[in-house]
Amino acid sequence: MRKINRGPETFSPGDLHSEYSREERERISRFTDGRHSTHRKMGFQKILLFDLLFLFIIGGIIVPFIVNRNMKGRIESLAFRMELRRDESDLLISLKIRNSESLSAVDQFIYLELSPGEYESVYFEELPPPAGEERVIRYRLENIDDPLGIYYRITWKETSIRLSGKL
Repeated sequence: MRKINRGPETFSPGDLHSEYSREERERISRFTDGRHSTHRKMGFQKILLFDLLFLFIIGGIIVPFIVNRNMKGRIESLAFRMELRRDESDLLISLKIRNSESLSAVDQFIYLELSPGEYESVYFEELPPPAGEERVIRYRLENIDDPLGIYYRITWKETSIRLSGKL
């Protein structure tokens, strides 16, 4: 077997191992145990970068979808869906009530409370729509330029749900 001499080690022809001088061992050990490595510093920077990227994804992309998810609700066979739109300086709020099957208590009122942020609450009383149909309740807030939280409290047959959205 042919040996290529690449450093200041000593080699005996009958031995199966090579010995390095103390200076050579110290110089090589700094690179092998990480004392002289730049990978340790780069690892911290990579972890910090991935943490910031993760927080950006959670805070900027996922959270807005979760916050506005509470715009639908259901009480028995009545499905409620709130929609918000902005038209120049006006805020348009609509609530769709859909009856998916025939109800035994169609003569009981649905009590609705619309709370648009700091503005005064508005109250409605509606009868459920007939089976398979839907009813839409629309409301307009004029001259609204700032973002506003909208809340609907819906009560029917002693059951209450709350829908919320922001626009």
